[in-house]
Amino acid sequence: MKSLAQEIKRKINYETSCVNFTLVGIMAGAFALVCIINSISNVKSAVYKKFTQPSFSLSPFWCIFVWVLMSALFGAALAIAISTPSHGQKNKTYAIITAASAFILCNAWIPLVYSSASFFIAMLVSLVIFICAAMLFTIYSKISRLAAVLDIVFAAWIIYIFYFSLSMVFTS
Repeated sequence: MKSLAQEIKRKINYETSCVNFTLVGIMAGAFALVCIINSISNVKSAVYKKFTQPSFSLSPFWCIFVWVLMSALFGAALAIAISTPSHGQKNKTYAIITAASAFILCNAWIPLVYSSASFFIAMLVSLVIFICAAMLFTIYSKISRLAAVLDIVFAAWIIYIFYFSLSMVFTS
């Protein structure tokens, strides 16, 4: 048992040895701040009161709260991938472009649901975000396992967002 714990500790130390935690903190904070500003300016309670929530859904407050956390996690994963030394600069370029596209779409999802109630378009946007997350997982797995694991958590959130949007299409 002790050797398993030591092996896990060794792998964690290996994965985090080259990570620039200052960059990770700055990017996580910046991504979360953009999400907070977007949420404050785009969540309209009058629109929210018009539709019926799906049976397994979070309230708008908790949905936005988790969005902010997932945005910070998404930014941290990108920062880890950028700061990890690797042989392929091309992978990092693809990661930056794909992550920027996914982040823009993530910030488009909030007004689609909570301002304009365009649930079908929000469902399509969440599907594209999931595809971007899958592409990022492939890229991150070549650069850093830690970034790939953080991307899996983000992709799980996007699956929930897809479920939420899809159920809103059928209930509204």
